[in-house]
Amino acid sequence: RRASAVAALQITTSDTYPAWPSNSPTRQPGVAVWARSCAKPRAAGTKLAELAGRYDFSLFEYWASDYAGHRQDMEWALRQLEVFDGVLAGLLEAWDDGTGVIFITSDHGNMEDLSTRRHTDARVPLLIFGSSPARRQFAAGLKDLTGIAGSVLEMTQSDP
Repeated sequence: RRASAVAALQITTSDTYPAWPSNSPTRQPGVAVWARSCAKPRAAGTKLAELAGRYDFSLFEYWASDYAGHRQDMEWALRQLEVFDGVLAGLLEAWDDGTGVIFITSDHGNMEDLSTRRHTDARVPLLIFGSSPARRQFAAGLKDLTGIAGSVLEMTQSDP
């Protein structure tokens, strides 16, 4: 089995957001972190697919969308979504569904309501990509975000 790890990419664009926060959850003892600056979002997505394919679990933390909500600037927020869209395009183009699943979610709302700097209690989506059997296995029994950790644990402990 491959060792579990966190693969992290920091994306920089011409509209760079502040440096990666030092209190990032990926900055924990015993967690392998690859921080790479990628000027092209699509290239970052391709690199993310490569890194994620090496490990049982990888995390891409895109906190710029959260920062955009706190900033309350719609134009800037839309640029951050465009960057994320490019990363997702590169990731999905390079991803082999037989490798595992990709899931995308958030721990809270924020950017959908720029009238407040605070996190919102809006329901957040869960998108799952991968083979049909893997998507079904991952989603089995999920009712809300609290079940995701169990799904990840089950997927990383099962034979590929």
